[in-house]
Amino acid sequence: MDYSSEVYEEFRNSIRDQRSQGCEWKDIHDSYGTPDELAIELKLLRRRGKFDGEFSMQDWHELVDYMESIDKKSAITKLTSHSGNAAKVPTRSGSQWVNYRKRLLKNGFSETSVDEIQRSVHAILQQLDSKTYIENDEDHNGRAVKGLVVGNVQSGKTANMAGLISMAADLGFNYFIIFSGIIDNLRKQTEDRMYDDLKIPGTNLSWNRIANPSSAERAPEHKWAKIDLSEGSKQRCFTVCLKNTVRMKQLKQWLYKSKSARAGLKVLIIDDEADQGSINTKVISNDENDENDRTQINQHMLDIVNGFQDKKLRAVNYISYTATPFANILNEVGDESLYPRDFIVQLTPSDDYIGPKQIFGLEQPETNSAVDIVLSIPDNDVLDIKDIQKGEIDEIPNSLKDALDWYFVASCALRFLNFKKPTSMLIHTSQKKVDHENIRKSVEKYLLQRAQDKYEYVKHLEEIYRRERLDFKRQSFLDGMPQYSNPNIVPDYPKWADVREEVQRVLDDKDNYVSTIKIDDNGELQYHHGFHMVVDNSNPQVRKDEQLRLIYPDKGKAEFTPMFIVIGGNTLSRGLTLSGLITSYFTRATSQADTLMQMGRWFGYRQKYEIFPRVWLTNIIKERFDFMSQMVDDLREEITEMSERGTFAPEDYRPKVNYSPSLQFLRVTANNKMQSAEEAEVDFTGFNKQTVLFKNDADTLSANIRLTSQFLNGLETFSDTNIEQGYLNWTDVPFEKICNYLEAFHFAEEDTAFNNISGLLKWYKDIMESDPDSFTDWNIVFSTTSNIPIANRDSAWNIKGYAPRAITRTAKMKSSEGLANIGALRAPTDLYADLNLSTSELNAQLRESERLAQQHVMRRIRYEYNYGKTPLLVIYRIDKDSKVKENSKRQNLEFSEDIIGMNLLIPSQLNPDSNGKKHVRKIRIKRPENLEDLDQDE
Repeated sequence: MDYSSEVYEEFRNSIRDQRSQGCEWKDIHDSYGTPDELAIELKLLRRRGKFDGEFSMQDWHELVDYMESIDKKSAITKLTSHSGNAAKVPTRSGSQWVNYRKRLLKNGFSETSVDEIQRSVHAILQQLDSKTYIENDEDHNGRAVKGLVVGNVQSGKTANMAGLISMAADLGFNYFIIFSGIIDNLRKQTEDRMYDDLKIPGTNLSWNRIANPSSAERAPEHKWAKIDLSEGSKQRCFTVCLKNTVRMKQLKQWLYKSKSARAGLKVLIIDDEADQGSINTKVISNDENDENDRTQINQHMLDIVNGFQDKKLRAVNYISYTATPFANILNEVGDESLYPRDFIVQLTPSDDYIGPKQIFGLEQPETNSAVDIVLSIPDNDVLDIKDIQKGEIDEIPNSLKDALDWYFVASCALRFLNFKKPTSMLIHTSQKKVDHENIRKSVEKYLLQRAQDKYEYVKHLEEIYRRERLDFKRQSFLDGMPQYSNPNIVPDYPKWADVREEVQRVLDDKDNYVSTIKIDDNGELQYHHGFHMVVDNSNPQVRKDEQLRLIYPDKGKAEFTPMFIVIGGNTLSRGLTLSGLITSYFTRATSQADTLMQMGRWFGYRQKYEIFPRVWLTNIIKERFDFMSQMVDDLREEITEMSERGTFAPEDYRPKVNYSPSLQFLRVTANNKMQSAEEAEVDFTGFNKQTVLFKNDADTLSANIRLTSQFLNGLETFSDTNIEQGYLNWTDVPFEKICNYLEAFHFAEEDTAFNNISGLLKWYKDIMESDPDSFTDWNIVFSTTSNIPIANRDSAWNIKGYAPRAITRTAKMKSSEGLANIGALRAPTDLYADLNLSTSELNAQLRESERLAQQHVMRRIRYEYNYGKTPLLVIYRIDKDSKVKENSKRQNLEFSEDIIGMNLLIPSQLNPDSNGKKHVRKIRIKRPENLEDLDQDE
């Protein structure tokens, strides 16, 4: 039975209501004591027209089990010092939240996704306060609630914000302020969408949007006398305000002008993209009387949140939303700052989200790219792009030609599949407006030139189409995204003959083949079957008869799939959603990790065109996204780990941001945004790295094999109890022997994780000299295939009388210098091999939704088996002749000798069962010196 069906909505609402009141699942399971009690409930529902069908006690129990499984899968991750208020999820049919929930489902959100939004919104709401100020009341002294919500780039954050506003509006909050970026057309986009989401027929609330409020404005909606802020009022207001000094100053003055209004205002402030604009980037002064130590936007924001001219509002709750929270936790931390001292909530994207981890993979836990859609832009092509931007040449490089051609055929394929949304191609090469115009001219010239010989161009497009169909198949997507909620909607590539007809129609329409968005005599925007060229930047973009800036057709108005080639800079780097983004061509380098991550407009949800997106990146940018994918996941893992350990307020526990000194070309965020970061020398606590880069040098490889054989055979505490699972084990190995082995081992210079092995060994010696109880002696595991055979005279290797086989690892990427990157070496179970547990015993240790590969899970289990302070070295021998499987994008290894690889684990010194402030960790970050800024956006 499909318990996600709308038919059972009333029963699901009953379960949600009981959960919001704190009921345990067992109690909900038994809430109908007898079939007669259930029959009475069914009779009431039928009388109200809420249910028409059969429903047994067994059905009820199965439905509760279904809801419990979803709830456990999506546990809320939060850092907070208290359990929160007693706010319940609204369930009345006329409530704002219930109607917004229905709208989400109607718009294609899955039941699971909407339940996830509800859980996270409710968790945030429970941290808010509707009475932060009562005059002459010390317990309500005007201290605003301040929190942070960590989302993901392009992951439906706006839906969560609208959900929070809807639920808060039901519970009495009456004025909502959304601070939306620094670009007005993005602000307007947010305002229009928010108004559409909130003003839903059937709700019992009345919504007014107040645009650009000002005390000097005479518009009726700006008059406080016209706004009913009394208890029980059904009137709700919202303002979407630009992060602009003039707009914010006017809002501040208007907000605090009326004494009667202040007494009734229950304000929820949402700071969208909170790491942009709001952060104080001036040098922080210790002098409280220094009025020049803040940026104007930051000062206006603080006045609005903390109070203005000794005036307070009835309630102020400030919530910052961002997918890149580094600046928010590395900037100021004082009571008067915007630091999220009260709570941090981490949103979990649905299984349909395609984000950094899905596209770029992770080193730890070992996660290969699930959606292999990244293509390379050669260095020579980057130079050509720069010459085009200078105006020195006008012929685009081959990689950009390929990107344009793929966009053309993919859009035509979607037209044949009756995909009605607009499709887009993003070209992001520079932030300079003059560069955008030169790129536009060159792209337009290429398309026009190719159309002069339609026959040859169509043949070429067929080659592109056939190649990409083979390189990334529908089954490849489904294999990479096994939890995808509705695999049936994932399309397959149409036959070329069907795509060709759509291609031919575009090429045959000479008048509308390539143009801007035209404006007719009535001022209406006109769209056609050809390419719409769009340049979106801060220039005025409207001429008499054409619109240069990106404006899509109104929803539901397009009878076909219009195509947009979008060229731009900052307006495309954050906040703007590109409809049907198929092709991204990205060469713009920046030295700031958070800025670059936000530029990844290709992250997000791609329902009904999942197999078509492609991303062209330079090798440098690809490397940076690899690093950022890991850095973001590490931060999320850290927040998750602390959330599971107990109640930690962010003002007591400041999350740690991992930074690699070896990646000196990339900053976490701008220096003036991380003024409270505590610089630390290199700290290897929690180090858990594997060798993935190897050089094909026969002498070095042979030397490592001999060294490893001598090392392992010279160890005394050997155990063969784990050979059936493919492991040889050693316990209690003194660090001195480990040190001698690692110092003599030859690592590839390019392997940034191990090129500072001497620094790690020195750090470890210093730690043990200052605190000998920090770590125990080491464990060593040799990982190979199962059922290790006994060695004989013909064995290639003899380790303690056994002949461990070489494992197979192919190359993810190889260079002309003989360097191979295998991507991942270890298996998740390897980090538990010294525990001597069977697979079933190991899986029995997992809790709901946990995976062995998760770092916090690994640390918890090792602590539970008394290995929480035991370093682990895992060693591997890789077959030099490892070959790829059929239809794989990887490459044969083809090395001259077998490879010795390893994984090195240094335990975290934070006990996962601890729950006290003495274990609080401060931010630890090592900033490189003389870092050259590659981009000056921020």
